[in-house]
Amino acid sequence: MLEIDETELKLLLEKRKKFINSSNFAEFGEIISGISLAITLLVTDCSKITFMPSLYFELIVWAITASILGHGIYRLIVSKKHSYSIKNLYDEVVDLDSKTEHSFNIVVFRNIHEKGKYLLFYSKRWKCWLFPNYRCQDGKFDENAEIKQIKANIKRDLKITDRMNVKYIGEKESRKFSYSDKVTKKFQFHFFEIDNGILPNNSESVFKLNGKKYCWKTMDQMYSNKSIIKKNQDVLDYVRGKCDIN
Repeated sequence: MLEIDETELKLLLEKRKKFINSSNFAEFGEIISGISLAITLLVTDCSKITFMPSLYFELIVWAITASILGHGIYRLIVSKKHSYSIKNLYDEVVDLDSKTEHSFNIVVFRNIHEKGKYLLFYSKRWKCWLFPNYRCQDGKFDENAEIKQIKANIKRDLKITDRMNVKYIGEKESRKFSYSDKVTKKFQFHFFEIDNGILPNNSESVFKLNGKKYCWKTMDQMYSNKSIIKKNQDVLDYVRGKCDIN
């Protein structure tokens, strides 16, 4: 049974209520309303308006029309870009329970062009550079099933079409503060290594793929980053001990 602070749950539901069970009907409705209002305005003779100058009336109505249409388009773009499901909500609710074990697959991706460099992505939730990671599937850990899911996620996020060799390294239990949810959590990390995926060789520069920021860093560069050490040293220590052979 989950043990969740009622206040924290209410705050989460309040933040997410506009995304729950949302569809695009409201957005399309606004867009259609804006277009209809614009058409009506185009075929209407505003010179017959008597309670105010017709030019002012037209400007006001056009402003309202543009506002409705723009808001509908904006909401449609946001809803498409940030899709949110019941599972997303459930995962966030579970995250509120500090006693729940949170299982993630950590992906260690080597740079085949520059020895000693690893792929990191910038997490907006943690405000930090992290190894690519994905939540484990529900139920008992199954190495083959997780590898299959990791390959699918990596191909989607990093746009890799070539075959990948994914090797399971091991696991590590960690209890630490979650900077995204502001609570101490129990984590179970499963580590996987990819050593032959082909990605852009961008050295230390930041590059974008599928809406996320990525970069290549050596272990020394990661250990010299105060934010990484503060928020993710447990993961970094494990990778250095198990994977870094330089």
